Amino acid sequence: MKIEFFPLDVTVRHTGPRCEVLVFGKTVDGRIVCVSDHYQPNLLLVGSPQIWSEMDVLRGYRTENQSGILRGRHISCVRVFADNIKSLNELSLRLRSVPGVEEILENDLDIATEYMSEKGIIPFSYYSVEVEPGDLRLSVDAVFRAKGYTQISTEMLTTPKALAISMIADEADALQDSPLLLAAIAYEGIERRITWKQQLSAGAELVGSEMELIESLVKAIRDFSPDVLVGCNSDDIDLPLLNARAARYGIQWLPGRDGTAVKLTKGRYGASITGIVHADISRYLSGLGAADPQSTLPSKGDAAGVLKSFKAILPDMLELVKIIGIGLDSVCRSNALQLAEEYLISNARSFSEIIPRRPSSKEYEERRKPAVTLMSLCEPGLYEETAAVDVSHLITDAIVSANISPSSMSCECCQDAFCRQKKGMIPVLLEALGDRIQRLEKMLAEEDIYLKARHRQISRLYQSFSGYYGYPAARWYSMECQEAAIDLAKESLKGFISGIGGTQIFYESGTLYLTGAYADRIYTRGFFISDRPPKFALSRGEELISVGFKHRCRMVEDMYGRILRLLLLHGGKEAAISYCRDIIAELRRRALPAEMLAIRAEVRQDSPQENTASIVASKAGIKKGMISYIITRGDGPVADRARLLPADDYDSEYYLNTIFLPALEPIALALGYKKEDLLQPREQSKLGGWIS
Repeated sequence: MKIEFFPLDVTVRHTGPRCEVLVFGKTVDGRIVCVSDHYQPNLLLVGSPQIWSEMDVLRGYRTENQSGILRGRHISCVRVFADNIKSLNELSLRLRSVPGVEEILENDLDIATEYMSEKGIIPFSYYSVEVEPGDLRLSVDAVFRAKGYTQISTEMLTTPKALAISMIADEADALQDSPLLLAAIAYEGIERRITWKQQLSAGAELVGSEMELIESLVKAIRDFSPDVLVGCNSDDIDLPLLNARAARYGIQWLPGRDGTAVKLTKGRYGASITGIVHADISRYLSGLGAADPQSTLPSKGDAAGVLKSFKAILPDMLELVKIIGIGLDSVCRSNALQLAEEYLISNARSFSEIIPRRPSSKEYEERRKPAVTLMSLCEPGLYEETAAVDVSHLITDAIVSANISPSSMSCECCQDAFCRQKKGMIPVLLEALGDRIQRLEKMLAEEDIYLKARHRQISRLYQSFSGYYGYPAARWYSMECQEAAIDLAKESLKGFISGIGGTQIFYESGTLYLTGAYADRIYTRGFFISDRPPKFALSRGEELISVGFKHRCRMVEDMYGRILRLLLLHGGKEAAISYCRDIIAELRRRALPAEMLAIRAEVRQDSPQENTASIVASKAGIKKGMISYIITRGDGPVADRARLLPADDYDSEYYLNTIFLPALEPIALALGYKKEDLLQPREQSKLGGWIS
């Protein structure tokens, strides 16, 4: 028999003697189904072929002789299949000590993604599946066992049943001790806010206790039974908090369609729910490429805002699901370079490429070094009519044009150059992406949000490879390739700048800032301080954009904002320096409010070393969370003089020499002043004229 459905979530279970894959999905009439299958996790064994048949350790395992390309070398290897992940891990450990084994590869790949790749499954697309009745007990409308998948259409389920959550808690030292004060959910045009606190009850349902709040929230999620549970920081806050507080009251919170709890894991995979896609959109909104690059994270307790943001970025995320072939939950949690690598992994087999292993922690640390960039900051300062040009494609263009890849480096036919006879996998894939971008650009006149999303995401994927070879966590890491691509791109950049007659100022994240009229964007003024780390600001009309102007001291961060407004909106160098002098003078007279000098810091239980924040927190009995403290006057180490707010006897000389001058001196130097100029007194206005 056959069924047709949209696969949404792929879960791997390791509970029995065999590895089982559960594909949860939705039919066109809205029924929830699960299609199960067995899968054999596997690894590739690289070594001397003559010893494989003699290995006692491989007896009882299914094996297949294979050949492939690893770092440009054609090699023979054997693929070994196990019944479950425990057996595979045990085999990997035993093989490490076997003579003749050179490498063990592809045992660190995500099994769910491997299964989807093998079966040709793209989540949210429409499939026909040859099935037979299944016998698993799950909270779904029907259970089947798979025989084979056939994709019916490239059209995707663009309107999944989504429910957004957002919570407000009274933060305490430990998560389980942080009472849940308010929970908000939003779905299908409905928003509910539930609280047991009178002061938060405006526009909310008031219940009698935190326990009632949790029971109401759990029931609402269970009754709605979403395809996608959406959150913002729900990996780190909302779901762990709900888990902890439900457990405290003995409330059954088992949202998985197999009756299991939320699974909490550290790192990239976050919190997962069997059969329900959990989309934590915070990382995507913060960095990868929301449709609106200026988008901000919804505030706590704003579930409607979370749902609105999810719907806005869903077209882009679904295009990445389709292009790369990974789940929506993985798209949410991956940065641009991680997505670039997933794209390589999903295409490697079609090029007979063996997937290199992930670097060890030691290798990762050895690879970490200052990034090689196209250019450095030429001259710090305040610039009028600053132009911005997107040149993010130049490095990737160089990779394609010069066939720069680990597999084409130092080949036999071309000696020290990159091979000119046969293209490597990565340049071929990038060339294909570039061709798709050009075809899509011809079609963009059509008012199709998914067409525009496809163009946007393919372009970003193409551009993300500009830094991939130098990415410390990359499987296909090669600093030689990264430097070669940048050297070639530099020549292109010089020619470009010469051709338009501009003067280069600064390069950051694929954008070149220069003087001259030619540009993608023209800014009224630009203020540039440093490129490592990037610290600059731009203005256009009344709009002000800044990068890197953050500080742990509230007063300094407020000063940054005032200084940038004076410089960029009014062009007032002298006014900016005068403002700095006035604030420093008030600091030395100890006339600044103590709360403005609060130093913010996060205390973590797993912090490897003691610092001022951890010491002051320890004295106050705080184990983790955000704290604010000031440094008071007196003798002895700084950490001994740190006091949590409220406190007011601050050490003005400490703040001047350790916080204010180091933060303000680079600004003064960029404007043509010296540190000493900041310390010169002048006739000044009242402090209230500056702090408003």
